Amino acid sequence: MSREVGNLVYFPADKGKGEYYLGKLDLPGATGKICLVPNANRRSDNSPSLVLKLHGAGGWVEYGAAWIKAMQTGEDFLSITVDAPNMDKPIYVAAFMLDDDEANGEKDHWRIVWGRPRGAKTQLVPAGNGMPDDEIPF
Repeated sequence: MSREVGNLVYFPADKGKGEYYLGKLDLPGATGKICLVPNANRRSDNSPSLVLKLHGAGGWVEYGAAWIKAMQTGEDFLSITVDAPNMDKPIYVAAFMLDDDEANGEKDHWRIVWGRPRGAKTQLVPAGNGMPDDEIPF
């Protein structure tokens, strides 16, 4: 069983800005406005494709990474690791593009989901929903 813990909208490169994803995340230790931007330090195919940033009281802070992967159907999804010093251990989530019916005709909308790892007995509790409004971190 999986649970929705956030959402994203993809913005392609335009007007001098590179591509990015912007959305919200609601996880213990990581709640708020998020942005995924291309990993400028990517050194190999195994390196993260994207850097996850979370907006907090001090501005945008790096909070993890994401890899663009393909399902057996050929559709892309994002494998995301949320990790920061204030967290006991990383939380692994995935983002899947909404189909046309779910997205009400909007393009490039994604759902972020968390599922309990096999054999794990930990519980995921929402951390809150305070959302600052600020600029994209680039």
